[in-house]
Amino acid sequence: AIFFAFRFLMGKIPGDHSPSRRRALSAATTIAVAAPAAVVAYGAFVERNDYGVTELDFPVPGLHPDLDGYRIMQVSDLHVSPFLSVNQMARVIDMANEMRADLSVFTGDLITAPGDPLNAAIRELVRLRAPDGVLGCMGNHEAYVGCRNYLERQARPVVIHELDMRGA
Repeated sequence: AIFFAFRFLMGKIPGDHSPSRRRALSAATTIAVAAPAAVVAYGAFVERNDYGVTELDFPVPGLHPDLDGYRIMQVSDLHVSPFLSVNQMARVIDMANEMRADLSVFTGDLITAPGDPLNAAIRELVRLRAPDGVLGCMGNHEAYVGCRNYLERQARPVVIHELDMRGA
């Protein structure tokens, strides 16, 4: 709409003008309007499906030697919704399990809004595995949706302890 309004107004400007300058200005306007839309579309449809794993060495001074090399996998902010399907979440959980971490941690925001596929997302979440167990906490979206208690009951078979971050 902005593009067409601008073109309409440009056509109403009286006076002498160069047709080549007018074409260059029109092309620049088209690029200026199209570029942000292209960037948003790329992020929304391409980049959001480019999942990856980042491994960090996190030195902890005074750590007991038995914990040297201990691996923790964190999965967070999945927001299963129309923008991230249950199948895509399954791919994320598979990637997490392939890391063979000693401990897995889920740190909230399983879904985004009421009506998102909570039960299907829970079925995928409980597939998260690690030899020393899985810890989890709720995110702000679980509070917003009002599913904290339900999610805690349904995930209890795999999440050995819920981390309560409300008092933090």
